[in-house]
Amino acid sequence: MPFDYTRDDDRRRIRLFARDPISVSDVQAVLARQVADRAWRYGLLIDVRLATLRVNDNPTFLALVQQLEALHGPHGPVAVVTRKPANIAAAKAYAMQSAPTPAMEVDVFWDSDDAERWLDGYQP
Repeated sequence: MPFDYTRDDDRRRIRLFARDPISVSDVQAVLARQVADRAWRYGLLIDVRLATLRVNDNPTFLALVQQLEALHGPHGPVAVVTRKPANIAAAKAYAMQSAPTPAMEVDVFWDSDDAERWLDGYQP
């Protein structure tokens, strides 16, 4: 599995540390685990500094999230941590594509601490 998955119930946060290769089935498994953990609305920090995001996968990932949102309600905010220009472009494109879903907040950060602070702003 290309993801290290950590759940923090106190901060209502899931942290994913990703490594290549990332497949659609890997993303499906992570989303299913988030649902099973009753953490669908938790903030999600995805560290992809050691992975590669492909903008061509965005429609598939967005469709998966939208299907689960129809069943479980809005997904929590998503913070993507990366410094690779291609990953920044893919994450920003995903954020723009998810914009019609008003509950879905997605942003990109260079630093995990900045991403954590941003996600802290969404906690109830």
